[in-house]
Amino acid sequence: MNASLSRGDFVQFLREVHGYEPFPWQVRLLDHLAETGSWPKLLKLPTASGKTSVIDIAVFFLALEAGAGARRRAPVRMGFIVDRRLVVDDAYEHAKRLAEKLAQAQGGTVTARVAARLRDVSGGGEPLVVQRLRGGLPREDDWARTPVQPTVVCSTVDQIGSRLLFRGYGVSDAMKPVHAGLLGVDCQLFLDEAHLAEPLRQTLSWIEAYQGDSWKPVDIEMPWGYTVMTATPQEEDGGAFDLADEDTHHPILGARWSVGKPVRLVEFKKARDASASNDAVASGSDAVDEEHRVQVLVQEFLHVAQMLRSQGVANPAVAVVVNRVGRARAVFEALRAVLDVDQWQTMLIIGPARPLDRDAWLTHALEPLRTQPRPEVRRLAAPVALVATQCVEVGIDIDLDAVVSDLAPIDALRQRFGRLNRAGR
Repeated sequence: MNASLSRGDFVQFLREVHGYEPFPWQVRLLDHLAETGSWPKLLKLPTASGKTSVIDIAVFFLALEAGAGARRRAPVRMGFIVDRRLVVDDAYEHAKRLAEKLAQAQGGTVTARVAARLRDVSGGGEPLVVQRLRGGLPREDDWARTPVQPTVVCSTVDQIGSRLLFRGYGVSDAMKPVHAGLLGVDCQLFLDEAHLAEPLRQTLSWIEAYQGDSWKPVDIEMPWGYTVMTATPQEEDGGAFDLADEDTHHPILGARWSVGKPVRLVEFKKARDASASNDAVASGSDAVDEEHRVQVLVQEFLHVAQMLRSQGVANPAVAVVVNRVGRARAVFEALRAVLDVDQWQTMLIIGPARPLDRDAWLTHALEPLRTQPRPEVRRLAAPVALVATQCVEVGIDIDLDAVVSDLAPIDALRQRFGRLNRAGR
């Protein structure tokens, strides 16, 4: 590796920035980058494995390559893309914390050395600039001022995809080619939960083809690529980066992946099926069935909450995850009617929500539910009742004691189970 930074420095870098020991796969991935100079096409990493840390790895890789000049293999910009606003916000907070640590690094630390090398790349500017691109926020173009500034862009699928195609929401005609160039050259894109964004994955594959020698007659080589990240890939082309035995035997990761998650199937019968002899009900309506379904979900919530308390979990965190926004609102109101809201912390998390509410979830309400780096027993100040739609299926880092779920496709259920006993407590 580079004479100024080493494998051991990377381990210390993550300790200084995030306060934890790196997972084995993170160090192996950095070794792969240092050896080959390119990112794998697929990171096949299961939930709770710390996929967001690809941002840290990409930044450290750029610092390693900072003195390589025209032979630099690490892109100067990184894009973290996911089709969920909540996850975009989570990744943005992660990257912003990294940028702050780099800007405030004290002399004599590895973080300070990384920051100095990143400043060399930017020509004396900030070590790292972080930008969030998604709907519902004021548009800021500070990240697009110079092509040499190390930058992390956390974005939704449509924001990045439109810019790559010389469009862009709210982007002026004069700036459209600038945004396309910044994301289409000297940039590494990470498509998280790629099974939710197949059209963008296909678009990225075409852009990669246009980056090839047959389409690009210039001699200047600038690093560009994309990496798909998902625990449930649709297909594999042989270029996957997977886990190894040392990961499954790691004390933290092993506890997360080997823990039992027992499942109970509750059969829901529609009103017309349960009371076929009653003509008024048998001919019934969707409204009757929906009301009955909400009641079943609420009863299951109360059942599992009581069960957890009988097992010694004084303040359990229980979620009800449903497939429709209207159903989520109905379950939330029904729960608030039967729970003591002075004792229970109740939350409704749905896609169509105000940015102010969403920010409050991420910075305050959900913080106690974050996955702890060690699988010790968690103690919440109050029991939590969380009602949500599919927006909590992917990426959002919360650790629940129980989940009551609508029946859904197996991939969706696997993602929902990823929030259950996430730390292996």
